Amino acid sequence: VSNYGIGSIGLFLNQGNGTFAKQILHLIDSQSRLQFITVGYLNMDEYLDVVVVDSENDRIHILPGYNNASFGTLTTYDSIAGSYPYFVAIVDFDKDNQSDLIVANYGTSNITILCGYSSKPSVRQTTYFIGSDSRSSSVVIYDFNKDGKLDAAVNNFNDDYVLIFNGVDNGKFIRGDSYSTGNASGPKYVRLGDLNNDNRMDMVVANSGSDSLGTFFSNEDETFGSMTSYSTGISSQPRFVALGDFNNDTYLDIVSANALASEISIFLNDGNGSFNDRGTYSTGANSKPYSVAIRDLNNDSYLDLVVANPDLGAVGVFLGYGNGSFGVMIQYPDDDCPGATCMVVLADLNRDNYLDIVVTCSSYGSVLVYLGTGNGTFRTPVTLFVGTGTTPYYVYVADLNNDQHLDFAITCLTGDELVLFYGDSTGNFTLARRYSTGSGSAPYALIVIDLNNDKQLEYVVTYWGTGYFAVLTEYYAAEFTKQFSYNTGSAPHSYSLAAGDFNNDNQSDVVVANSDTDNINILFGLNNGLFMSPLTYSIGSDSSPQYVITGDVDKDNHLDIITLNSKENTMSIIMNYGNGTFSQQKKYSTGSNSFPTSIVMGDLNNDNRNDFVITNKQDDSFGIFVGFDYTSFQNQIIYSINNTQQIVAVTVSDFNNDKYLDIAVIYWGSWQLAIFLGHSDGNFSLLTIYSTGSNSYPSSLVVDDFNKDNHADIAVGYAGSNAIGIFFGFGNGSFSDQVTFSTGINAIPDSLAVGDLDNDNRTDIVSVNINGNTIGIFIGDGLGNFTLMEIYSTGNSTQPQAAAIGDLNNDGNMDIVVCTYVTSTVNVFLGYGNGSFQTQVLHSVGDQSWPASIILADFNNDSHLDVAVSNYNDNNVGILLGLKDGTFDNVSAYSTGDGTKPSSLAVGDFNNDKVLDIAVTNAGTSTIVILFGFGDGTFLLGTSYSTGDGSEPQSIAAGDFNRDGQLDVVVVNINANNFGVFLAYGRETYAGVIKYRSADGSQPQSIALSDFNHDGWLDIVVTNYGIDNIGILFGLGNAI
Repeated sequence: VSNYGIGSIGLFLNQGNGTFAKQILHLIDSQSRLQFITVGYLNMDEYLDVVVVDSENDRIHILPGYNNASFGTLTTYDSIAGSYPYFVAIVDFDKDNQSDLIVANYGTSNITILCGYSSKPSVRQTTYFIGSDSRSSSVVIYDFNKDGKLDAAVNNFNDDYVLIFNGVDNGKFIRGDSYSTGNASGPKYVRLGDLNNDNRMDMVVANSGSDSLGTFFSNEDETFGSMTSYSTGISSQPRFVALGDFNNDTYLDIVSANALASEISIFLNDGNGSFNDRGTYSTGANSKPYSVAIRDLNNDSYLDLVVANPDLGAVGVFLGYGNGSFGVMIQYPDDDCPGATCMVVLADLNRDNYLDIVVTCSSYGSVLVYLGTGNGTFRTPVTLFVGTGTTPYYVYVADLNNDQHLDFAITCLTGDELVLFYGDSTGNFTLARRYSTGSGSAPYALIVIDLNNDKQLEYVVTYWGTGYFAVLTEYYAAEFTKQFSYNTGSAPHSYSLAAGDFNNDNQSDVVVANSDTDNINILFGLNNGLFMSPLTYSIGSDSSPQYVITGDVDKDNHLDIITLNSKENTMSIIMNYGNGTFSQQKKYSTGSNSFPTSIVMGDLNNDNRNDFVITNKQDDSFGIFVGFDYTSFQNQIIYSINNTQQIVAVTVSDFNNDKYLDIAVIYWGSWQLAIFLGHSDGNFSLLTIYSTGSNSYPSSLVVDDFNKDNHADIAVGYAGSNAIGIFFGFGNGSFSDQVTFSTGINAIPDSLAVGDLDNDNRTDIVSVNINGNTIGIFIGDGLGNFTLMEIYSTGNSTQPQAAAIGDLNNDGNMDIVVCTYVTSTVNVFLGYGNGSFQTQVLHSVGDQSWPASIILADFNNDSHLDVAVSNYNDNNVGILLGLKDGTFDNVSAYSTGDGTKPSSLAVGDFNNDKVLDIAVTNAGTSTIVILFGFGDGTFLLGTSYSTGDGSEPQSIAAGDFNRDGQLDVVVVNINANNFGVFLAYGRETYAGVIKYRSADGSQPQSIALSDFNHDGWLDIVVTNYGIDNIGILFGLGNAI
């Protein structure tokens, strides 16, 4: 941390459990004013160095780090007087493998590039061509021809053969013989072993395309004979094979991992190199086993098996009986890797003489380490994060750094890199090295071995993407110093910068945020650290972009640009087309008077979408923009009728049986019901207006088939006449004259709900009586007649607002939930199944929250109904997750925004992710917004859409109006006396900001992300300028 006031940096050492030791101060200069800090490997000695900017004294300080968290001699770079350097980044601009510094100088409106001497670990690679599109996924090393030089065997998956590369001098290879595995056999994996005890190495191949195993026996002339094939079963797709003596007869047996059949097969050796199918063992439905490791896990002298089951996100253990048979699989799942465990290996990682498991978790960018107990069981795994989007596949365990501790190397299939973790003999590992293998190489199989007896390990890797295999050798690269400066224009006050290759020419480019001129400059890099003249993009008048970062926001492999615009209180995202041009910016509000000061991008919830975290200095908060699949809507289409007053409620149904949804609305002030027929394009036309009766004051309406004629009918609640009116549909969009049923004197029914309350397959009605503080139960006879069976009190002066009906306790009987406005509760009436109900049970939704609407749905997919209420006074939607007995957890609140006053709710899957979402009308801000569900009962706030200034939306309904497979929304705007239709038309990546308040006066200044407690989730650290501390917020995996 850079401490501006005392001229020092503070170091907080992580203690490994998410806590930090007391700050260690390193004085720079008591007169210095340290504005910005970053870290990097400037001298490439494996220890992080610190670069800190002293703006007021025009200096940049560098502290080389040591391995004991101390620092070497401070070095200082003196900038030009008055340059006021404000921001620094570490980038290699001239492509010479040197780490360079680029500095934004606020005072002189330019950038400076500094290239300094250093050294860093790197790799050289030698590649060998296997075949175009060979998709090689396996490599083995052995001296096949007994010439004292190691050879390699690799599979050519698409061309159906195994290819030998003969070793020559100094660890090099030349192409040798190939061995066919059969037409369309798709050889996936190769394993070596002496199958017939003749002291020659034979080969076994897993042929996934032909559902078989193939054995190649070594001849006396050091070649291999023809393949003998063994079926693993139709559609079994073996992907992996391993060898071991399973029945203690001194002959190697075979186990294959059959992915498509979700099983392993055991083939026992008969002693002369032939194999008998001993049977199969299930690895679990749809587990798709990918690899197998063999060792004695429980010290009983019998070989056991460990299987990686990718689609279960688990490893499975089969304990051997020593006779060629195995027990039922013991599964070890892990929540940090619910899918795609790929390669599993066994080794004693912590020197306790018990075998441990290392398995790659490809889809979650991590490695799992299970420490063994010696009895065939394993402890809870430790998750080691490799990187988002890296797809770690193959893992190889060895002592990689000659410290007598086991380490492991990992190939990253989509990250195009080799990653090394160094161990400490206690089972703990540190990510030590990342080596690029080349763009599109897709490194797959891996062996670590000393090929040329020079006491240095080489990494032999197959490149699935390019058709090569490579030998990688580690070395240290030297670096040197150069200096360049570039103007960014006339006094724009360059505030911050970021670097990246914006036009995919393999040159580093720079983007500079110019706060005073409200724009950004992009400088495209040339060779040797030189740049073209800058291009300028306006961010908007008086926007003041102060902070800029780059990142691949939309995962198209093009770096995009993100700016924070402090005066405008917005974030801008500018998408890169990859050719040096950019899209129009899209802006997102950070909140009124927020004054955002810093931003960081990362995947907070491991969903492979980038999220943004910002600090807001002005209102002492930080905000999160969560990347998601948000539905976007067109501007509303407005419908109104002359001579009508105070539209209050809406519902949708197909009233004329033309397969297009229609709309029914009621007008409080003019006592009318209006029917609008829907058309194929999502437009509507007025069909008929029906009088609801003088002074009836209709307040709510619902649709159902009340008389069992298969036509939609409409029930309307009348606050003025204290009745329910039924309009019976004829199926052509027209309706009968209404039939009314009294709700009781002065009841004032404010809302209706329908359902079968007495289990007679006939629709009944619940009337919510706001003035009577009751609900009325109307039992239907199936002919359209209703009887007021019972009235239940919701409590004195409760003012019940709305009700919903559903089976809350899974007893087959309908129950009722009611939200009460004054007492701010959800009242639960459990049904007996005969139209009568138990005494109500109350659940608070927040003191004076004033719930105005209520819905029921299963939001967390546990087969129990949950409750959502719109809390008008608290500006949120409250979620009460249901339990199996009809009770609920405490309410969880999801903000709809300051001053929104949410008034009504509708449920549906608006973004087609098979998870329920909630549409909300906000009367206070005259907007609608979607709360997008995650399927676990939590929600994410979407983008709000205006219903018109001062329109005050009151009621909402959802349906696919234009039959395009996306839910649309219709909203009643009471103050505008109209309703609006919002047609869904696409998706967007970001929506509203989720704000978290910090301490008063904290003035959060800077922010960073990391997994501090090693739980697989990114955590947040914030520097609080105003109160002289840092804050740590631990991620829970849901980004909210």
